[in-house]
Amino acid sequence: MTVIPPGFGEAAVHIDILSGSGPAFIVFGYEPAAISTPSDAATNLADVMNNAIGLRSMMSTTAFIQNVTVRQNDGGAFLGTATVTVGQAGLNEQEPAPPQVAVLIRKLTGLAGRSQRGRMYVPAIAEGLIGPSGLLGAVALADYQTWANALLIDLQTQDVPMRI
Repeated sequence: MTVIPPGFGEAAVHIDILSGSGPAFIVFGYEPAAISTPSDAATNLADVMNNAIGLRSMMSTTAFIQNVTVRQNDGGAFLGTATVTVGQAGLNEQEPAPPQVAVLIRKLTGLAGRSQRGRMYVPAIAEGLIGPSGLLGAVALADYQTWANALLIDLQTQDVPMRI
């Protein structure tokens, strides 16, 4: 079971993939604004998921971001929870890669140590972006970096900055 420290939250982005490879989830931590309720955080995260540049650019059109669910520890006895529907498809029109293939995004902070690193996997990537070696080509890698940067900026702008 995940322990969420007071003053932080956990977001789960639910993605349905039409190719029959089942649902996928992207889970990450965030730090809500001081006056943010779980409902506010979920709404702000849903707004980020609706943006064209960012997570949706990374995924095939066969993948749909269904909703965002947050669990937030405001220091009380119970975690606050909220779910907001997104209902947006990915934007990459190429065929999706086989199930269990995802882009790995390594998250690093400016601090040293294992606790200052994390990983995030983005499912439903386009198969045409994967080279014969199983790695993204240079152009695709640059695109994914641009989209990941846009996602981080959007999260910061919406007062739900990502935390490892």
